[in-house]
Amino acid sequence: MKQAAAILAVSLLFAAAAPMTAVPVSAGQAAVSNTWKTAQIADVIDRSNYILDDGSLWTTSVDGPVLQHLNLEGITAGKGSSHYGWTKNGQSLSWSTATGEAVIPAQSAGISEISGEGLTIKKNGSVLVGGQTIDGLSGVVDGDKLEEQFTVITESGDIYYSSGYQGSKPRIVGHVDNAVDIRMNSAYAAVLRQDGRVVMLDLMTDEEPVEVGQDIRSMLWKKGTHTLYAAHQDGSVWTYDRMQGYKPVQLSGISDAVKLVDSANELFVQRGDGSWIGYKNGTGTVLNVPVLSGVSLMSSEVNAAVGDTIRLQVHETYSNGYKLIRDPEAGEIMVDQTQVAELQQSGTLKVRGIGSTSVNLNTGGFSSAITLSVTTGEHLTGAAMLNNKAYLPLQSVFKTLGGSVAAAGQKFTVQLGKDTIAMKKGSAAATVNGKPITLKGTLQTVNGQTVFPASLITDLKKGTVQWDAKLQQAVLIVGGSELVVESSQTAKIKKAIELGSLVKLIGKSYWVNNYYNAGERFGKVTIQDIEVSSDAMGVSSFSVVFRTPGGQIFKTPSQIGASRIPDMLSDSDQFLTYDPYKKYNWSSSVWNKIKNNEVDFGMNTTQVEFAWGRPTAKSNESGVEIWVYGDRSFYFKAAIFEGGKVTEIWL
Repeated sequence: MKQAAAILAVSLLFAAAAPMTAVPVSAGQAAVSNTWKTAQIADVIDRSNYILDDGSLWTTSVDGPVLQHLNLEGITAGKGSSHYGWTKNGQSLSWSTATGEAVIPAQSAGISEISGEGLTIKKNGSVLVGGQTIDGLSGVVDGDKLEEQFTVITESGDIYYSSGYQGSKPRIVGHVDNAVDIRMNSAYAAVLRQDGRVVMLDLMTDEEPVEVGQDIRSMLWKKGTHTLYAAHQDGSVWTYDRMQGYKPVQLSGISDAVKLVDSANELFVQRGDGSWIGYKNGTGTVLNVPVLSGVSLMSSEVNAAVGDTIRLQVHETYSNGYKLIRDPEAGEIMVDQTQVAELQQSGTLKVRGIGSTSVNLNTGGFSSAITLSVTTGEHLTGAAMLNNKAYLPLQSVFKTLGGSVAAAGQKFTVQLGKDTIAMKKGSAAATVNGKPITLKGTLQTVNGQTVFPASLITDLKKGTVQWDAKLQQAVLIVGGSELVVESSQTAKIKKAIELGSLVKLIGKSYWVNNYYNAGERFGKVTIQDIEVSSDAMGVSSFSVVFRTPGGQIFKTPSQIGASRIPDMLSDSDQFLTYDPYKKYNWSSSVWNKIKNNEVDFGMNTTQVEFAWGRPTAKSNESGVEIWVYGDRSFYFKAAIFEGGKVTEIWL
């Protein structure tokens, strides 16, 4: 049988009377495996298009080499950029070297072989050309197609030929017993018999058949010539030129040949061990399966936070320029610091703790690595300075480092990566992986938390700890990442820094005058807090929180600048710095009128100012004082004093 393996062009199959749907084949539709990495070349069209013995197809596109997993059994070259093939389960397909995309026509089934430029032979012995069954042909075992012409062999040995033009029917042009393969050029057909001899048939005339050669196992017509190339049973390759009377000429430099494939630039020869060479001008060049030439490990993130899931990918480069992106396989990835990140079965990393770790890939004799850095924006609490030694909270620190802490009474066991640390409360004795060490302090309880000497982090070579005396907090540095652990004083210190001179106002008491967002007028309020917030530009603003003796909370309704707070509190029209009830022993009737903004006869100037506020204008003539509020265009009222008492009111 002819050794072609190819994919039937969609255009040919679509010409069938019944419409069919073409289905593109992609990595998502075909089962992807790694068997191609150790497979051999099974059949060839040219150096860019060939299949492997696992059914994979190497082709090309405008973007470079393409590998597709298609379960192919054979392929054959078509015209231009389209080639054809058939699968091991009897489907036909085609692909384009422009796009690299393969297509399997729907309903294609029962395909035995595709020969030449798209002649399809089905397992039932029928023949398809252009997607249509050729009437009058049955029991076909092999065939060939060139342009529109085609020839076939039947089981009985009859040789049929068709010009392929519309209306032409196949006709018998000869009979060859025990025929197993047929190859045609524009006017002749070479028929190979089981005994290894070739019968030459003239397709256009009644010229008598001619027998050529012996012990031939594979043959082809060199396209565009009258020369037959033949591989013999002894592995030698010979040519038989019709113009020279089929005189045999041996090609030098070729041995152990078992199969021949013609291409535009080379004669491809498969040798007995399955390898292939391209033969040109007396020289054979090996055709090799692409091999791995480099790898790179890539990750979705290199800067992560605790709890993140990091996706890993392996980028492979092959000797033909092909690039493969895949998930890592079992055993390829090693994580240096497992307390920082842990490898999952899916090939992802689960980030467990802060710090830095190297993630290493080893595959196919190549290696690659990335460095993963993990930080946290959260601050822990519980740091303390005891006897001039820094202490850290046991549970929260080791959890943030990616470890775990198990407690059993007064005993604590820390698992941090590959290290196991055992400690006991009240003791400086500890063990690391079973070996005794002495802590630079004792495990103890501070503010309800179990704390340990911070120097243990340095002793374990997991990082360093610095004590920030200004903020009264510890800064743990692990693999370039920082973890801040605040003490019980840190928040107060930071608040004082944020507030600056405003911090002095916290705890001070005032009495409300005409500020209407802090409770009852003339009631006492104490500044409980001053809240700070920042906008997107980092500009700070403040809100004052007042508390009444009864526990009511009032807050300035809008955030204001720092300088406005002292101005507001020192403005006696808004707040008083004294208790007016104690300073002025006035009757409840007067106080009630003031609260209602009422002025009455006999009130003094202080009482009127409380009731109406500061006047717009004052005048004093001959012992008569006049306070004017507003102007006649808007509103007008006035109080007239004689001897310091209200004697007249204008409203």
